[in-house]
Amino acid sequence: MMTAVEERAIKEQARDEKRKARYAKAYKMTVAEYDQLTSNQAGACAICRRLPTGKFLFVDHDHRTHQVRGLVCHRCNIVLGVAQDDATVLQNAAAYLNRIVNGGAPLAALRAARRHVRPEPLTFAVPCHPDMQMRQPDQRKPVWFCVCPQCGGGWIVRRARGGGGFGFWPVPQRAGRK
Repeated sequence: MMTAVEERAIKEQARDEKRKARYAKAYKMTVAEYDQLTSNQAGACAICRRLPTGKFLFVDHDHRTHQVRGLVCHRCNIVLGVAQDDATVLQNAAAYLNRIVNGGAPLAALRAARRHVRPEPLTFAVPCHPDMQMRQPDQRKPVWFCVCPQCGGGWIVRRARGGGGFGFWPVPQRAGRK
């Protein structure tokens, strides 16, 4: 009767034999050549330069000539397969990702600019002095505190959902405060 360690060793040996046969048949390469390619690429994918998330890198080869090009991760292997190894398709995809929009600004730059632009604050009239126009300090906040510059009255202001107006709640004056 075999122990679990012996069974595992036999399975690993059978897996290594299958791997050797697959590399020899499909790519005309040995496991030692695969290992040499892996070390030449520092164990990383030849395309994205990331370490593989799985156990190994895939052998990338030209499907017409069967010449090995390098080792790639699972995701990059799928990308190459979907593009059918057509460099023009991949160049068009790269151009699409870096495309120029809105009068010459790259899309990535537009997104970065959008993140840093603060929206224009809304204006509202304070209930104690309807002719006095005030500005919302930060449009992203639905609730804020404001003080009327004429009478010093404090108000909690809440922007209505959907942007259709404001709600006001007076803040009681503390003793000694004007």
